[in-house]
Amino acid sequence: TARFEAMIAKLAAPTPTMQGTMTDEALRATFQQDLGKWGKAAVRFRNEIEPLRYVMPFIKTPINIAKEGFGRTPLGWLDVANDLRKGTLPSGGALADDLSKKIIGTGLSAWIATEVVAKNITGGGPPDPDMKRALLDTGWKPYSIKIGETYYPYNRVEPIATWMGTVADATETMDMASESEQAAIVQKLSQGAAKNLVDKTYLQGMAEMSDALHDPGKYGEKFVASRLSAVVPSILAQGVKASDPEMRDAKGLLNGIQGRLPAIPGVTEGRQGLNPKRNIYGEPIEEAGGFWARYLSPSVPSPEKGTPGQLAIVEAGADIGRLNDHVTFANKSMKLDADQYDRLQEMAGKPVKALVENVASAPGFSGMPKEQRIKLIEEAVRAGREIGRNQYLVELLRTDPTVLQRKGSR
Repeated sequence: TARFEAMIAKLAAPTPTMQGTMTDEALRATFQQDLGKWGKAAVRFRNEIEPLRYVMPFIKTPINIAKEGFGRTPLGWLDVANDLRKGTLPSGGALADDLSKKIIGTGLSAWIATEVVAKNITGGGPPDPDMKRALLDTGWKPYSIKIGETYYPYNRVEPIATWMGTVADATETMDMASESEQAAIVQKLSQGAAKNLVDKTYLQGMAEMSDALHDPGKYGEKFVASRLSAVVPSILAQGVKASDPEMRDAKGLLNGIQGRLPAIPGVTEGRQGLNPKRNIYGEPIEEAGGFWARYLSPSVPSPEKGTPGQLAIVEAGADIGRLNDHVTFANKSMKLDADQYDRLQEMAGKPVKALVENVASAPGFSGMPKEQRIKLIEEAVRAGREIGRNQYLVELLRTDPTVLQRKGSR
């Protein structure tokens, strides 16, 4: 028809307006739009300080992803209010497109929040590292959608990930807050947005640098190690990591590099020469999926798992701290080295598992008040660790009777 032919003619010879619209859409789809005043200031700041290029290699794309993601949350209405105040609100089709995104996004945000409360969508999880570690032992995965009994990560699907993650983090933060804390709604939403952004791979370098500057004693070595470990090409490091299903305890400068290397006879034992990370039962923690899934995908689906005891710890909200890395005998205390501590975790974990599982399987346990369940679980963990520590001390003294005399301190 004549109308169809006219459309074909316009596509074959687009007008300057059409070309400009297509260019703008292409830039938006690839998150390469021009930055605003504050974004450009961030780029100038990064360029003026040479070391920041290694910590913040990307700026434009992360900022545009964040703007696109936040624009689909209720926070996006703040931009509309600001444009209305300044008299810069767009008109016509541009306004309709912008408002439709925010209306649909706000409605879907309410649905996301409902699913987070129902535990079908996850955010970053609890801020307490021990409680988060207990969750991970059950197969739980941050920034994921739970379908059936499997968690499927969404954290790499941008800009949806920023939008969903922000809503999920804000909902979790509100859910974990007390009634008095929930009154500060705006602050909780801001905390959720900040938590989601810091989790992004492209901003982790900046977050790690900030931690190192504010607490060098605690985070300084970790930050330097993460920067130096980059000397090992990522394609090699990813292959090494994918070939080893166990998570490794790569603390320190040299261990950080070793964790990215294969075994090289006469040079290094490579990643598998490092001690495994262990759960509270002293069992090595393994990554989900096979070699190719771990190698090709940064976000591997994780099946729900966990023993009755592990699930009971999470459901009760018991805060199980890390096992102490000191042993004491005859008023002498000794700090264990990495290998000794690994052995202690392994030995102490077995009686802990036996006692916690026994408590969690006891008749009537699940119907007890939360405080009573937490108390029983914590007592079981304390007793199990004490049994394991005594067994380890016997083994240590049998192997080297003078170790405490040489390394111990009163």
